[in-house]
Amino acid sequence: MYKKKLNFLFIMLFALCGQTAYCVPIEDENYLTIKPFFITPGATVKVALEIENNLAAYGYQTEILLPEGITVPNVKVGSMVLYNKGIVPVAGRMYGDTGLFNLTAQGKKDGSIILLAYSDYYLPFEGNSGAVAEITLVADEGILPGVYSLQLRNSEVTVLLDDEEVGAIKPLTDIAAVCGTLSDGGTTLAVAGKFNADALVALNTELALHDDVTAVDMSNVSECGGEVVTSNPNALIYTNGTLNLKNSANVVANGVCNNLTITDGYAFSAKGEFEILAGHYERSLAAGKFGTVVLPFTPDDATKSAYNFYTFASKVDNFLVFEEVNAPEAGTPYIYENVSGKSGSGFSAAACKVSDVISEDNAGEWKMRGTYKRLVLTDAETLEHTYYVSNNMIMCATEELSIKPFRAYMNGPLYSDAFGTGAQQAIGIRLDGATAVDVITGDDGERKIVYDLMGRKCDSKQSGVIIIDGKKYYKKN
Repeated sequence: MYKKKLNFLFIMLFALCGQTAYCVPIEDENYLTIKPFFITPGATVKVALEIENNLAAYGYQTEILLPEGITVPNVKVGSMVLYNKGIVPVAGRMYGDTGLFNLTAQGKKDGSIILLAYSDYYLPFEGNSGAVAEITLVADEGILPGVYSLQLRNSEVTVLLDDEEVGAIKPLTDIAAVCGTLSDGGTTLAVAGKFNADALVALNTELALHDDVTAVDMSNVSECGGEVVTSNPNALIYTNGTLNLKNSANVVANGVCNNLTITDGYAFSAKGEFEILAGHYERSLAAGKFGTVVLPFTPDDATKSAYNFYTFASKVDNFLVFEEVNAPEAGTPYIYENVSGKSGSGFSAAACKVSDVISEDNAGEWKMRGTYKRLVLTDAETLEHTYYVSNNMIMCATEELSIKPFRAYMNGPLYSDAFGTGAQQAIGIRLDGATAVDVITGDDGERKIVYDLMGRKCDSKQSGVIIIDGKKYYKKN
């Protein structure tokens, strides 16, 4: 009885398409296909069964052989499955649930599923080429990362050729199913196996959906010759050194990266420490402006000659003081500016070790912090301790604050203990080699007197070089 059912399904396709139907092999065109796809353990994806038909198509039949660990729900051996049971028609091609088309699926003993679609009214599918059915696929929880082969066998499509119905046959089609795992809060994608061109398409299609992925772990991939394309250009690709990747940057092979290229605005994270031979982070800063930066690498000599870097030192009077650093380090937050008369085009790296560890620059109750990913601060208690640089001033965060990757910000006392809600705090740069000037104490016994370079008392809000407690400062408003 089981064999009679199958034979009936095979015969029905051509009987309903006319008595003149006959079969010819199609060598160069893949009439029935599923595009390569990506899935994670325990996940469910929906893939489209497509017909590439330049000629009018009246029906199709195919067998789907699934890899172990991937199943279609509600399909059982010897049972028929109709609409909305794991395999459904595409309305735009098969008129939806109008009853004009039949779509059936049946499980076979070898684990494959046979599909049959036809019209009782001898109607062609709408349009030429596109999806005719949507197939739901479920991956087992325990499936391992790898490249799996899904097969379409004995695919037949009835088309109209020279006014005759022809059953176009494609004996076997392999479709790449890539299984990978997302970890570290979805920021690391791990894959394994042998990647052909179709598998690489599936991987890149998945990566296009995740701009938060900062690492692609391909250390267990045995073969891959092509380019891995991520929507996060700062994502690091970890390999075992045997792959013939065409990526020109951000490939970490056996702990070494020849070229680390950082794009502003995208997150960065490293899986532990690795070495780089060269690197660059493109970013511009207007002349006369201060910016903040935290770099994952050590700046080279050209970068150090193009910028002045300052580390957080103290709070003096009503402005915050930063001291110049001659040898800026990786993972340390700084305020920086262009060297007078020079225009920097970004930060270049010396050969060094890189990680995603960021140190804090502390000065008493004030802390300067950096970030390699976008931070959006909304908590009121956090905001009332948070300060940022804007227009050469230190500003209080009074509402939602968005901090871009590779920027720095400060945590300090509450508004009332600092300088008032919404107020501004001037940036002071401490200059070495200043001549001592006696301090004159005010009536309150605490307030310090501010002098200019001529030894005259001046307002502490004055910009330029000023002297407090015998130390010389450069102050920007």
